[in-house]
Amino acid sequence: MTSKLMKEYGSYSYKNVFLAEIAIKFYLNNYINSTDFFKEIQTIETQEEWNKLLSFHQNNFKNKASFFSKIKDAFLDVVRYFKYAVTPTVEFTTADYYFFITNKKFISFTENIRENLEKKGIRTSLLIWETKDVNESIRAISNTPKVAFPQFWKKQYFQFRPYTHLVDRVLGYKAISNAKSVVLAEGCVLSEHIVGEVCKTKHINTSLLQWGFFAKTVTQGGWREMPFTKFLVWGEFYKKSFSKYNTLPIIACGHPTLDHSSNYNKEKVILFAVQKVMGDHIKQNDILNFIDYAIIFAKKLPDFKVIIRSHPDFKIPEDRKQNTLDVQNIIWHDYYNFSLKDSFADAKYCVSISSTVSLESIAFGCYPLFLKANALPLQVHYIFDADSGFEHVFDYDSFESGIEKLEKSDVSAYIKKMKTEFYKTLGDDALEAISNELTK
Repeated sequence: MTSKLMKEYGSYSYKNVFLAEIAIKFYLNNYINSTDFFKEIQTIETQEEWNKLLSFHQNNFKNKASFFSKIKDAFLDVVRYFKYAVTPTVEFTTADYYFFITNKKFISFTENIRENLEKKGIRTSLLIWETKDVNESIRAISNTPKVAFPQFWKKQYFQFRPYTHLVDRVLGYKAISNAKSVVLAEGCVLSEHIVGEVCKTKHINTSLLQWGFFAKTVTQGGWREMPFTKFLVWGEFYKKSFSKYNTLPIIACGHPTLDHSSNYNKEKVILFAVQKVMGDHIKQNDILNFIDYAIIFAKKLPDFKVIIRSHPDFKIPEDRKQNTLDVQNIIWHDYYNFSLKDSFADAKYCVSISSTVSLESIAFGCYPLFLKANALPLQVHYIFDADSGFEHVFDYDSFESGIEKLEKSDVSAYIKKMKTEFYKTLGDDALEAISNELTK
């Protein structure tokens, strides 16, 4: 299907930025990670039915907007241009390296890297995507975009309108023309791919910093063939994993915000890490059931200390906390009061549904676990060597017996081996390795 769509639309570029591959990739991602699509596949019995399904999704890619709708959209795009034209922006255009920020969490994540580059004589600044993320502490080094004028008269403009919008917005950064390099974090977000393609047209290097890992049933479109100059990951394990879907250079540097821990002989403490809703894969009820199970486990096995850590994008109902005030072995860690390091410090096990928090816990000597919240397969559940002799994925029925089995095993050597594979370096060593790679 991809080849057929590329044959029809592949030559399209907007302001010298090729958009077809990105548009097709993110369009396909809308349904390859849909539970409805999986159910649909399971009903197919013949090649004819399969061809019909592919043809349906291929035809749906085409924009079928009426002439009147296109006139209305063109008008709205021009209005949008003038709205941004009169909106005050923040500009700091004298930097060498610009860090593209799609989420305010990346401001703190990149802070030490930016400081280290400054010590090396490299001026840094921020390209803030959402104006609301600009606060007084970073205003002096921030840039927010206006919007370039939309070329709605161009061929296939309306076919790729959601993407041309983003191109115009990225081109609205005055600072980007002065950049020697643009640094991004995560890499799977559509706007980041647009930045990568825009930078190609201006011959600007782009470096991507790893944040997160596969969780969905199928590797999402944004982590496939990423349009950046290079990708700096936490360790060799991630390098091998991302290389399956990418041809760009991938360099293992380490994790800059995790510290070393030599404590592999911890008491009976389990960290249950709550995460956000993830489409059809992890629903609100799945997360609430995860929290409820943590409470049940604590009550049933009082010799275990149970830490329940909140997530910025999921609000734990207050009644869950109030109903456990008399349960002495439950400790609530709100993300805004406790750092990850605080939560990992005493934990012997770290369990989540599919969060990379479980993987990050390895750096602190924790044993990573995943609790299957539903029947859907998730990639992160199956990343460990099945022949290692150690289990990492349990359902609610097998979790308790799985923990009891692990308690009888010596896992310290195994965790040390995992730590080496997952994290080349940590903390200051990783910070230096990343900074050196960024300046090459």
